[in-house]
Amino acid sequence: MAEFASVLRGFRRAAALTQETLAEKAGVSVEAIKTLEAGRRRYPRPATVEALAAALGLSEAEVEQLTEAAARPKARGANQLPDDLVDFVGRSAQFEDLTGRLTRMPDNSRAVVISAIAGMGGVGKTALAVHAAHAVTAAYPDGHFYLDLRGVAAAEPMETIEALGILLRRLGTPANLIPESLDEASARYRSAIAGHKMLLILDNAADQSQIEALVPGTGESAVMITSRRLMTGLPGAFHLELEVLPDGDALKLLEATAGKERLASDPDATAAVIQQCGGLPLALRIAGARLAARPDWSVADLRDRLADERSRLDVLADEDVSVRATIGLSLNDPAPADREAVALFPLLGLSEGADVDLFVVSALAGRPEREVEALLERLVDIHLLEAAEPGRYRLHDLVRVVAQELVERQLDEGERFVARLRVLDLYVGIGWKYRSSFGLGQMSGDWLQDEWLTAARDVGEGQEVVSWLDAERHNVLAAARRAVTGPIEARRLVARMLSGVSPGFVSRLRHHDWRDLGLLAVEAERSVGDPYAGAFAPFELGMAYAMLEDFPAAAEQFSASIAAPKVVEYPEHRQFCLMNLADCLQKSGRPEDGLEWARESLAMTIERQDERGEPEARLTLGMIYGRLDRREEQDEELARAAELARASKIDTQHHWILLHVGRSYRETGRPELAVPVLAEVAEFNRERGAELRLVETQVQQALAELDLGRGEQARDLLLAGLEVAERFENQSLEATIRLHLGQAYAALGSPERARTEWTTAIEICSRYGLPQVDEAQELLTRSSS
Repeated sequence: MAEFASVLRGFRRAAALTQETLAEKAGVSVEAIKTLEAGRRRYPRPATVEALAAALGLSEAEVEQLTEAAARPKARGANQLPDDLVDFVGRSAQFEDLTGRLTRMPDNSRAVVISAIAGMGGVGKTALAVHAAHAVTAAYPDGHFYLDLRGVAAAEPMETIEALGILLRRLGTPANLIPESLDEASARYRSAIAGHKMLLILDNAADQSQIEALVPGTGESAVMITSRRLMTGLPGAFHLELEVLPDGDALKLLEATAGKERLASDPDATAAVIQQCGGLPLALRIAGARLAARPDWSVADLRDRLADERSRLDVLADEDVSVRATIGLSLNDPAPADREAVALFPLLGLSEGADVDLFVVSALAGRPEREVEALLERLVDIHLLEAAEPGRYRLHDLVRVVAQELVERQLDEGERFVARLRVLDLYVGIGWKYRSSFGLGQMSGDWLQDEWLTAARDVGEGQEVVSWLDAERHNVLAAARRAVTGPIEARRLVARMLSGVSPGFVSRLRHHDWRDLGLLAVEAERSVGDPYAGAFAPFELGMAYAMLEDFPAAAEQFSASIAAPKVVEYPEHRQFCLMNLADCLQKSGRPEDGLEWARESLAMTIERQDERGEPEARLTLGMIYGRLDRREEQDEELARAAELARASKIDTQHHWILLHVGRSYRETGRPELAVPVLAEVAEFNRERGAELRLVETQVQQALAELDLGRGEQARDLLLAGLEVAERFENQSLEATIRLHLGQAYAALGSPERARTEWTTAIEICSRYGLPQVDEAQELLTRSSS
């Protein structure tokens, strides 16, 4: 059994190569060479043998000798395995793990090797089990058996007594000697298999109770079990959960069925097809077969046919098999314990994205979270859902399409609308409950109705709520997009959602999401007529535009908010709008136009004795004075704003005021004054663990360092911030950092690296509609000319 080890070792020594040198020449790891020469892996793959032969410089006869030593001996027992897939691709790590466990059992072991492979329908459980079985047949010379237990393919799964009868007949037991009782038949089966080295595949097991009597009690045999249910109760079993294929392996599978050259002709369309199939092997095989059968189709034709989710499952079907039917097997005639969960499943088709939240599903169903969570965990058990993290689940795109088809058949349009309306109420309730925890201004307090909070759920406090909103933000936006085109009962909730969830968006610097939701709220409000929303929606949108530094658009929205009739009743809101309008005008190059509004805003805060509004109003006035080159007045107002901010008990205000004091000094040509202020606010945020606020500050610090000719310091600050922006998946912040990082590299004499950063910034800005795209494009064009 260790012949290959000795043959390889002999050839290596004859070639005067160390294990390390051979590994390098053959393109394999040193650990692989050590494993082969120790005999721990007896049958390397043909590609590995070819690489070793080439690295050793073997003659034709020596290559034949090495190849023969690597070949698996023929098994002497019955082989009843299905044919192996000739185009099996991917799953390398799982294959190595599985075959390793099946072949590396200690010689003195009397244990049965049990490998339980679980996963969703169509993910390739049977294909992997059969492929692995063919690879280890020599280790089980007494026979190889396969039995489909019909756990998902029929109305009733195969009874255990029937399965035992089939296996006993295959083992040579005459039919008239097979016991009729389960206990006696199981004992006879285990006696028949004892003392032999056999391999058994139990495919499509319904549950653990079905297969317990089919597992040999002792001996040197092995059992591989496939099921859509994870069987964690099997003692001593190795559990393997299959996920969809990564893009690289998915491409190889598609190439195997459709042809490599054909796919290479349109890589973008090919990538889209892989995404539309969700990496599901069954879907990829059907899609590839479709393409192979239609030479008149281009890859783009297939992509376009798969683009419509309503007909995608029709395309992913042929005469023998379909994705719809395969997924549907988990839903047809479920086990009694799964019936309530399966009944809940169609409601997941009303969710707006791939991630499904417990509280959202509870709202859709109109049922308590505890009940719904138990049902969702049942769906995880049968691999219709994936548990992403506590309280959140992931729904495969094709499974979601199945759910959508079911819910449209089972619920009428009115019932679907009511369920979705409960989700909108949930978002409003959670958002306003969180917003209220900071204290509300007079206008927002008057707008808030007690009934809005009744739909709120306990998702936590403080940063826990922020994290929940951040994870749910894509679904919030999708729900708002649907609501804007829906009945007025849904449209009127969009502006409420915006004002409720915006503090969470601001906390994670999700400014482009804030903007997108604001645009939807303004659109919805045109046909609703809520006087409060008429003031708040453009105000929120203006704030989002300002954070994205689209100051002309922000000024337009603040003007619209000021003009809203309801604002006349609330001077506090008018003052805040005036202050922000003034700020945006000066940042748009119109400081003279902003000066009057800034003075009026400051006068209003002093008259109203608004301790929170005064430092912000003085900051705005000081920044305008700076733009007008009135430095004494700039210094006076900025110093007073900073003094008030340092005395403030509100961390966000302390950060915001000092950050913009430093920014004002930098933008008016005094970076030497900006540096100490920005260092102070950076330390303030660092002490509080406010990572994103720290990154905002580091960006301004880097720009000040660039102005002072210190490119290395600027680069290091931006690289530190980039890591945080990428970790938080904050695209607008990442685009800003890459824009300025390109400037730092250019200052350091690295034009290629600068262009790389600007190109990436342009791609991000184009994808998310960010205003920095023009500046990045201008820098890139200038550097290339």
